[in-house]
Amino acid sequence: MVIEPIPFDLQVACEDVVELLSARADEKNLPLILRYAPDCPRRLIGDAGRVRQIVTNLAGNAIKFTHEGYILINVECTGLTSDKAAVRITVEDTGIGTPQHKRDEIFKKYAQADAHISQQYGGTGLGLAICKQLVELMGGSIGVQSREGVGSRFYFTLFLPLDKQAAPTPKPKADLAGVRILIVDHSPVNRQVLLEQVGSWQMRADVAGSSAEAIQRLREAAERQDPYAITLIDDQMPGVRGESLGRTIKSEPGAQNTLLVLLTALGQRGDAQRAVELGFSAYLTRPIRQSELMDALATVWSAHLKGEALGLVTRHTVAESRETSVLLEAEAPPVLGAKVLVAEDNFVNQQVALEILQSFQCEVTVASDGVEAVDCVRGRPFDLVMMDCQMPRMDGFTATREIRKFENGGKRIPIIAMTAHAMKGDREFFLDAGMDGYIAKPFDLDQFGEVLREVLGQA
Repeated sequence: MVIEPIPFDLQVACEDVVELLSARADEKNLPLILRYAPDCPRRLIGDAGRVRQIVTNLAGNAIKFTHEGYILINVECTGLTSDKAAVRITVEDTGIGTPQHKRDEIFKKYAQADAHISQQYGGTGLGLAICKQLVELMGGSIGVQSREGVGSRFYFTLFLPLDKQAAPTPKPKADLAGVRILIVDHSPVNRQVLLEQVGSWQMRADVAGSSAEAIQRLREAAERQDPYAITLIDDQMPGVRGESLGRTIKSEPGAQNTLLVLLTALGQRGDAQRAVELGFSAYLTRPIRQSELMDALATVWSAHLKGEALGLVTRHTVAESRETSVLLEAEAPPVLGAKVLVAEDNFVNQQVALEILQSFQCEVTVASDGVEAVDCVRGRPFDLVMMDCQMPRMDGFTATREIRKFENGGKRIPIIAMTAHAMKGDREFFLDAGMDGYIAKPFDLDQFGEVLREVLGQA
């Protein structure tokens, strides 16, 4: 056997395995769940094909020997240096388990846990022996923890160099930080994995394990005047389908405005249309990759902020949108790392400006009034300030004058006014006020692109 190290994305490799095996798991009504720890590096150097082979074999065995419960592929980093990551991949199941006296033999060729089990389920054959050989060829170690009748954990650890030439990990197309989301799923493992995922995008998340608990949480949030912006619902809830829960939520006072996203493992013809009729914003079939979920949530949230009518978001529309984004990025002005301050008191306008500027790969800071804007400029350097004209405590014109005083003839920061009342001749007015131009609300991608090209000189 030969090991061929190449740069690869470990999370994508594990997602490939889940996609490959999901049909087998669905046949037994077993959730096949991937948990990729947020602090685990994704871009590494190793033999991606061999890693997939090992995970596929371990997860395939887990499905074979499990009647009910779940299969969890858990990827975490157990050690990190400037050059390498120690990555531990565990495949956990709730299957039949392995007797204590057989565990030391299980990685040997043709070894079986039990002759009766081999007849009933079929054996692991050479699979586990080959897994052990491959792991050791890559300088790692493999082992098993198991309780008969409870389940097993097969785990292996690899020490993989970091891919330092990799592009940055993609960020959401819309800023999800601070967005409130309720996760409704009867599986504790699913809830925990989803909670960790959305938490890594800085979303404010709560969970509910039943439809009754979900309704209660939605009511409590409405009473606190802190409603959930998005509710993510598993379609296979015991006693009630996710679709039915969605209908109930839409009739619940104080919860009608939450954006509904349905996750289902058993998509069938006509389901998507029914989801639209019930008021769902997105309909996503499992297994769903983390990037797909992130993009789907960002898409429905972005459309909501902009007040845009949006058709049902699916994995297909997310893929199409990603292709379009690649084309837009090719046309976008190369302002990578430009530091932009957005001074704006309206939350919706903040989010729209933030999303558009981040799509141009700018580093964005938000100030909620003129006083904060002046303090920000005094505290750190910016390449550009986008200044709303009408703000509490200090308006944009006064803030601009304060910034110009602070500069005192030194390096001049470009300041662009953002106004909802632009009229012919206003450009001269804004220039006289010490600003360098203006854009009219509502904002759009082209406006910001022109400003960045003109003001930052990065055409």
